[in-house]
Amino acid sequence: MLLRPVRLRFCLIVLLAVIATSYVHAASYTFPGGPLPGGCSSSGSTVTCGGYLNLGNSDSITVSSPTTWVFSNGGFNGASINVGGSPGDLTIDMSGSLNVGNNTDVVANIEASNIYASGGNLTWTGNIDVAGAANLSGNNLDYTGNITASSIQLGSNGEVSGNLQASGTLTIGSGTDVTGNVDGGTVNINQNATVNGSVTATNNVNMSQGSTVNGNIEADNNLNASNNNITINGNVVVGNNANLGNNMDIDGNVSTGGDVNMSGNGSISGDVDGTNINIGSGSYIGGDVDSEGQVSNQGTINGNVNSDGPVYTDNGTINGYVNAPNEEQVENTGNVGGPVCDQNSNEGPCSGGGGGVDHYRIEHSGQLLTCEAETVTIRACEDAGCTTESTLTGGVTLVATSVPE
Repeated sequence: MLLRPVRLRFCLIVLLAVIATSYVHAASYTFPGGPLPGGCSSSGSTVTCGGYLNLGNSDSITVSSPTTWVFSNGGFNGASINVGGSPGDLTIDMSGSLNVGNNTDVVANIEASNIYASGGNLTWTGNIDVAGAANLSGNNLDYTGNITASSIQLGSNGEVSGNLQASGTLTIGSGTDVTGNVDGGTVNINQNATVNGSVTATNNVNMSQGSTVNGNIEADNNLNASNNNITINGNVVVGNNANLGNNMDIDGNVSTGGDVNMSGNGSISGDVDGTNINIGSGSYIGGDVDSEGQVSNQGTINGNVNSDGPVYTDNGTINGYVNAPNEEQVENTGNVGGPVCDQNSNEGPCSGGGGGVDHYRIEHSGQLLTCEAETVTIRACEDAGCTTESTLTGGVTLVATSVPE
């Protein structure tokens, strides 16, 4: 009978020890004046910490005045740092790497060698500038600021408000939205991710299914967007090939130093120029096509076609003129709305109207006085209403058919 109270007291002691231990782990610090984490000291507006600095769950740092925090390596695991403050009030200056765990909330600017944030639900406000990798691969990232690194990795289903710049590979995880410009070596935009800004790459831009860029794309090498349902609301300029998948939607022009390979049921609202232009079944180009190679069209080109090589219109439609070497073959298909010709090194429209010059309009005041100059404007019109003027240049000779007495 006497053993039961002893066991009860023992359990109570253990419970109190656990509570006390939990309380010790949740530490609160104030920069720069203190209290400070162990191994740290302050001098004026600078807090310096030695060794590996680790802040755990529910640890918090409050910044009372602008502070520079200096340490080599460390980890934030569920800590709250300068929450409610401004990133301009806390600058983290590291010579090594920072590891960030789950449920961490940071308001600070940081310079470091690397940052690894594989934990989920990270909230960070402030700029990240690292010499190596910015690996923010945890899911549900909420980031406000600019990131500069040699490589950048973002996890899935995040929100980023700021610009991203990497000299190497830059990867945006599935379902992540970036509001800002993206500049990298190779840029990977994964499934259902969105970039609300321009994308620039010194190598390739690779887009996965359902991804969107609401801005221009420029790549020194290729645009690889051969997956389905990709949207680009801007112009595309690439040094090599543009590979476009099914149901592609581009609201802008496409200009390449190589080929344009367009799969089925896609749409490009503007002009397309490149070497070989291949347009899949059911696809639509709203503007003109200019090819330094050949054109294979199984869709619809609403504008005109200039090509240095043959144009194949089988199962496709061209609503404007075609100026290309194989005019007889093009004419036999019956799918061209305008004239077909092989003129002027395949530059410009066909002469003879209907996509070229329809008529010339002479405009003047209608009130002529002898010996006084009169301005006369001659317009080369491509349609009856002269809503479109020809780009042809050349000389015009005026011959008087009658001389007033």
